Amino acid sequence: MLVPANDRECTEWFGYRRDAASADVAAVRDRIADAARDGDWETLFRELDRSSYQNWVNSMRLDGHRGFAPLHQAAWHGAPAGIVNGLLSRGAWRMLRTTRGERPVDIATARGHSHLVDLLGPVARHPLTAEVVVALERRLHPLLAEVSMGLTERRRMRLPQVEVLTEIPEGRLWFPVPGMYGGADIRLEAAENALIVESWCRIVDGSGRRHRITPDDTVLLEEGFV
Repeated sequence: MLVPANDRECTEWFGYRRDAASADVAAVRDRIADAARDGDWETLFRELDRSSYQNWVNSMRLDGHRGFAPLHQAAWHGAPAGIVNGLLSRGAWRMLRTTRGERPVDIATARGHSHLVDLLGPVARHPLTAEVVVALERRLHPLLAEVSMGLTERRRMRLPQVEVLTEIPEGRLWFPVPGMYGGADIRLEAAENALIVESWCRIVDGSGRRHRITPDDTVLLEEGFV
């Protein structure tokens, strides 16, 4: 789903759980997860192509433990290349990892689905080393807990994966936090091995904070906007 962030648009990271979803949203998410699990590609694409849900191609089961999105399930099933291309054309992320750290290509390889390995090979538009990815993520997640006043931890939210930012063309994610009335706009500056994180609560004037994260430090650049 594309959502506004400071009058711009960026791709949303789906981190909330079932207790933060409406009944209608939960029902659609369940249908997407069930269809992908069952290899029911016709139903999956029908749900994904509903106008309000076009970018849920990277959504995971709301209370799932493995963290499989549709592309992981396609890799597991050894789906035809046309199905995988259909998911990729809808914005599926090759870099997205499950809770066990598996990318779709890792699952396809382990399952012996060799016809999918090249197709699912990671594509980093904004390359970072593995060490930088880990270092940035270790600083990003505590910062999100801080700016959300602990909501990300209390709600057991799935937190954004920095590696995904290297794949997204614009290198940006919007991370909404239920109960915060806002969230965080996360932007990758790959040439500088850095993230810019803008967070705010839309019902509190002057709540905006802008941080810069590098592997070595987290610095507050500005506060008091929005």
